[in-house]
Order: sequence, then C-alpha cells, then structure tokens
Amino acid sequence: KSRKSDSAMKARVLAWAAFAGLAASVAGFATLGPRAPSHRRRGGGRQPLVMPGASGAVADLSGKVAVVTGGSRGIGKGIALELGAAGAVVYVGGRSTREAGGATQERALGQGSEDSTIEKTCEEIAALGGVGVPVFLDARDDSSVAGLMDRVRKEQGRLDILVCAAFSTPPQLNDATFRDDFWKQGARMWDACNEVGLRGVYVTCCAAAPLMIDTAQAAQAAAAAQAAQAAGGGARATKEGASRPLIVCVSSFGGKSYTFNVAYGVGKAAVDRLASDMHVQLSKAYGVDCVSLYPGVVRTEGNVEMERRGEGAAASG
Repeated sequence: KSRKSDSAMKARVLAWAAFAGLAASVAGFATLGPRAPSHRRRGGGRQPLVMPGASGAVADLSGKVAVVTGGSRGIGKGIALELGAAGAVVYVGGRSTREAGGATQERALGQGSEDSTIEKTCEEIAALGGVGVPVFLDARDDSSVAGLMDRVRKEQGRLDILVCAAFSTPPQLNDATFRDDFWKQGARMWDACNEVGLRGVYVTCCAAAPLMIDTAQAAQAAAAAQAAQAAGGGARATKEGASRPLIVCVSSFGGKSYTFNVAYGVGKAAVDRLASDMHVQLSKAYGVDCVSLYPGVVRTEGNVEMERRGEGAAASG
C-alpha cells in the first residue's frame, strides 16, 4: 500500500483513540457527578463530542453499535456514557445487575453507589438521548462472552466498537500487601489480576472479531458502491460507510513500568501486546483497528471511597 494510504489508516486509528481517551478522561464526571454541560444541547438533545487533535472533527456515532465490558461503574461506565451520548447503541456488559442485588462486593464503593449496575448505566445513557442495552456478562465465563456477541449479531448485525474495560478487583487492594513481593502473593494475585483483566480480554476479542470483520467488509462494500454510483452520476463521493471498527483494550502505565506488583504489570504489558498483535492481524487484512488505552488515574467510585477512608496512599504506593 502507498504511504498515503498508510498515513490515512493511522490517522483514523489516532482519531478513534483520541475519542476513546476523551471518553475515559470524563469517566469521573460521568460516574460521580453532574455531566459536563458542553455535552448537551439545549432542550436535552445529544451534542456529539469533539475529538482532540482531529482537526475539530465531530464524533457522531449514529448508526454504530458498541459493546463495553465492565460498564456498571468506573472507566467502563464513563466510556459507555460517552459512546451513547455520541449516538452509538451501547451494549453494557457486567456482573453488577439489579436482579443479582446490585453492585458486586469485591471493592467498597461508598454511599450512593449501591445501584452501580448495568441497568443504571443504561438509564443514564437514555437520559443523554442515547440507547443502552444492559446485558449480564461474566468475562470469566467463555459461554457468557459468546452469548453476548451472539445477541449483538442477532439484534444488530454489526459491531463497530468493542471496549474491554472489565477488571476484577485484586485482593488486599486497599492496603500495602497489594504491593508485596510476588513470591508472597503467589498465584492468587496472578489470577485476580489476569483472569478477567487479560484472559477475559482475549476471549472477548476472539468472540467479537468475526462480527467486527463482517462489519468492516460491509462498510467497505457500501463505500465502494457509493463511490461507483457517485462516479457514474458525476457526484462527489462521501466517506459515509467507510469507517473502520475499533477494539479498545483498557490498560495502564503499569504495562510500561513497575506499578503495584509483578502480576499487575505483566498483565497490563500483555494487554498492550495483545492489542498490538491483534492490530497486525486485523488491520490490513480485515479493516479492523486495535488500540490499548491508558486512562491514567480516574475519579472512579472505588478510588474516591478509598481516598475518603484514607487508604489511597497505601494502595497507590
């Protein structure tokens, strides 16, 4: 391929990554406080987000379908809200459901967070003028993951965006033992960090890839048909239908330098490599892009509660 086409592909990836980064950066507002007023139109309508660094391009995701795992709270919820506000139909996956009694209890979330559920996230998406679909998802269960993707294929016939944000809270997160020597933590810490945070991401991407490839191929065919029609009629072709599906793997700076403990860092480095190597196989051959996303420190419900109890320093090191 020409350098020009490679540059265009990279620009699309960076634009999508910028939007995903913006969504993650506002997760604190989306989950913990009033929504930033600039994202709403007067009268309650949706205001598409502007992607930083993308020449003022507006992220209008109308007609797109997204899946966000770990969407009941935290970073996953923040991203789900932004995708919904931008027009995408968002399937919000997670284990915290009202039917199961509310938020899972691995980590204290503080008062007012009892209803940190996938249903609540979808209600907030609806309040922003979007469409959210709550789906129970246990990323440790391969059949649960496959069931979600089968449902999306049946109901929507496409998948444009996959955000893997599910992560199981490790033991002793709130004290210094979370940063203990690896031989003292043993396999328990490895499994806690990487069963959902790495294996679950891999399995989710495996289940989603076929539908995302189909979505990319349909978009390419539609774009080609549109170009042919425009050429025949003397009209100028637009880029409608030519967008590429995107997989976003939520990672952290722990993938680049020592953070917390050995198991955590290895898992995040592996997620980064997973995104990179999936991109090699999916991008040029199938038109699906992959990125890993480093949100940084986010004001999630759990982090705010940990700070309130004075445990932040011990947990963060």
